[in-house]
Amino acid sequence: MKLRTKITIDKIFGNLFIFVFGIVIKFFRLFIKSNFKKVKHVKRIAVCKLLGMGSIIQSTCLVKSLKTTFPEAELIFITSIKNKNLLKIIKPIDKIYVIDDRSIISLLISVIKFKTTFLFKRIDYYIDLEVHSNFSTILTFLSFATNKIGYYLKEEWFRVCLYTEMIYYNINAPVVKVYNQSAELLGAENVETALYNFNTIASKEDTLLIEKLKSINQNFSNKYIIVNPNASDLRIERRWNYRNYVELINSILGENQTYKIVLTGNKSEVKYVNKIYSEIDKKYKLQVIDTSGKLSIEELISLIRNCNLMISNDSGPMHIAFALNKITIALFGPCSPQQYTTQKNVRFIYKNIYCSPCVHQFTISPCKGDNQCMKQLNVNDVYNIIREILNTNQIKISNIQSDIVYKNADDLPLGLLKNI
Repeated sequence: MKLRTKITIDKIFGNLFIFVFGIVIKFFRLFIKSNFKKVKHVKRIAVCKLLGMGSIIQSTCLVKSLKTTFPEAELIFITSIKNKNLLKIIKPIDKIYVIDDRSIISLLISVIKFKTTFLFKRIDYYIDLEVHSNFSTILTFLSFATNKIGYYLKEEWFRVCLYTEMIYYNINAPVVKVYNQSAELLGAENVETALYNFNTIASKEDTLLIEKLKSINQNFSNKYIIVNPNASDLRIERRWNYRNYVELINSILGENQTYKIVLTGNKSEVKYVNKIYSEIDKKYKLQVIDTSGKLSIEELISLIRNCNLMISNDSGPMHIAFALNKITIALFGPCSPQQYTTQKNVRFIYKNIYCSPCVHQFTISPCKGDNQCMKQLNVNDVYNIIREILNTNQIKISNIQSDIVYKNADDLPLGLLKNI
């Protein structure tokens, strides 16, 4: 099912469902209060993040915090089918519940199974990390959880009624700390701030990967720079124009003959990556390896772990590089890097234009693809930073983080919505 179809269904039917049931719940709350209840013996916790590889990786801090606080509880992660292989790698997660959104029929079947499963398997705490998704709110309502925790940007009373507690989603705070507000609410004394360590993947992946890369290009060497020119269709406006990447790669290889360039992309991004590869100067073609559509998630992690430098749009692979603490140049536009200031070894390149960031206010960007926030990123500016890093093997990180107080005097997270 295409993203636009999902958004249309979510807006029309999701809004209707939430509005109707919001009225019903609001009526019953006039007589029966539904308050947040601390559970003494926690058996099950569910975390829901349906879309966004990057957001799921950022949520691993929350996952680790919950597992540390409730080591005996079963930790369930609810997501869409495309994220299943990534989540299998993350060890603190005990069970993955997959929503099959490939078609309307498979989606309906998944929802029915979801409702049936959790009706008999009661969840003590259900944490919904989606902010814009009506469908995710519906799943929260159908979870029959004792405590339903969600995030809000604006107060929509009919949506708010379907949760027992809602936390403000502060777009100016690092997202790992935003997510950890849920852990604070549940009583976590020591929240985790480091992303899941993907270095735990067996080293045998490295050997297998090298063999695969040499089968693609015999000139492969262990000294390479990854260029990830992609962004998922969730926010295609995050992509820098392919011509910029062609120019950038030509510039890098023109001065650095000792490095290879490895292009990455999933199966749906092969055509776009091939277009970049085809326009690279012929004299540099043997130094470029196009791996788009050829790597598993484990192989991609291995590739990033062993690179000398990662250059990427705001995307899932960029967040893998964050988790691995790799030296990374991250190109930002529709989203602000303010949300990722806890990451190490990252140089953010961002034009703070008037309409950015727009991702938190709109499901589809107002520019409809005319992403001036990315178009105004200059190739020379990016290359000068790359040259500096390659010459010094160090990265100059600009400090864009401001201090934020996250808890009140009673040690509760700030931003809880009152009187719902």
